[in-house]
Amino acid sequence: MPIGILLGGGNPPGLDDLRAFLEGEGFDVLGEASDGHEVVALAVSLRPAVVILDSSMPRASAVEAAREILKLCPETRVVLVSPDAAGDEVIAAFRAGIRGCIAEADTTATLLRAIRDVADGHFFLSPCACRGITEAYLPQAVPPAPVLP
Repeated sequence: MPIGILLGGGNPPGLDDLRAFLEGEGFDVLGEASDGHEVVALAVSLRPAVVILDSSMPRASAVEAAREILKLCPETRVVLVSPDAAGDEVIAAFRAGIRGCIAEADTTATLLRAIRDVADGHFFLSPCACRGITEAYLPQAVPPAPVLP
C-alpha cells in the first residue's frame, strides 16, 4: 500500500512538480496546501502518514504547523524541507516533533529515504542538515598561536 503524503509549501508550481515526482515514485499524494493554516486543516481531514513541509510556508511557520498537526494527528509524521537547514531551525523542528529534516540542496534520493524512514517510525537527518547543526553548535576551529622567534 502506498504511503499517503500531504504537501505544504508556499510555492504552488514547486508543489505541483513535487507531487508529480512523488506519484511517479509510487507515493499517494493526498493533497497540497499553500500555507500553514491550510496544511493543518488538510492534515486533520486527510490523515496522511507523512506531511512534507517547506520551511518558507506563509501564514504559520512550518514548526508551528507541525506542532499543531502532531497535536491533532499524533500518528502523522512530518518531514521539514529547509533552504539551508540552519542548526537553530533544525533543532527547533525536532523539538516540535518533526521526525525528518532535509535541505533543499539534498538529492531527491535523500527525500525519498527521509519519507520512507519517518513513515517507518524512524528519525531522519540529511547530510546537509547534519552540517548545519555541526556548524551552528561546534566551536569554530581556532588557528594555532604564532610561534615567536
